[in-house]
Amino acid sequence: MTITTKSFAAAALAAAALTLGASRPAEAALFLKLAANAASVTCDNGTAAGVTACSASGFATSLDSNLITFTGSVGGYGISGFDLGANVGTFGSASFVDSKFNLTHSSGAEDLQVSFAAYNFVQPIGPALALTAAQSATWTTAVAGDTTKLQTWVNASNLPAVPGAGAPTATAATLTSAGGPAATSSQSVDVPFTQLVTPYALTAVETIHQAVGDAGSYASSATAAAVSSGQLAAEAVPEPGSMLLLGSGLLGLAYWRRRR
Repeated sequence: MTITTKSFAAAALAAAALTLGASRPAEAALFLKLAANAASVTCDNGTAAGVTACSASGFATSLDSNLITFTGSVGGYGISGFDLGANVGTFGSASFVDSKFNLTHSSGAEDLQVSFAAYNFVQPIGPALALTAAQSATWTTAVAGDTTKLQTWVNASNLPAVPGAGAPTATAATLTSAGGPAATSSQSVDVPFTQLVTPYALTAVETIHQAVGDAGSYASSATAAAVSSGQLAAEAVPEPGSMLLLGSGLLGLAYWRRRR
């Protein structure tokens, strides 16, 4: 099978999970903000002071760790388990993935906005790279019109600034519930860009609209992968098995969470 960047976006979850499960290289730092209905919690584990602030806000992490976890509530949304993990970068790809297990909405009219970033990536160095975004949703209780949206960016200045600005940016197609239990996923096209300077950051914003009383689990990823001109595909259809890897990554992150 020919491996293209189309397989990297979803495979990032499995790769990140395997990397985290095997070791904890400290070459990337993570930023995470959860916000809804005028309430928010934030974590940035890039400094010792940041880690202390993370703990005070209910997050579990350590200095420059490739994992942030959270269990609790924010602005009327309850989260049974939240994981943000990063693959710190290889010659071929750099990626991060977030997963939200059993997200429930009990009160308030606003959406849940998840802003996250991984920074200090030193690989891949390019110059020819492609950015890809992927997301999945599994609704256990939903009404027609529940949605999740994902947009990702590369920040050449290595700043965990969210939302990002400028190019490159990759957007996965909005996922919309038709009502009732269901699972679905989407993946962006590969967006080519040139990266000559390291370190750099990957950033993303995920917006979840869930009616009061509804529940679901969600995952999203951003991947920067080294490519050749012949590898870039124009279509936005994921390769067969890509979203199975997305689910595999979730299982891997759950396993790593339990080991901690």
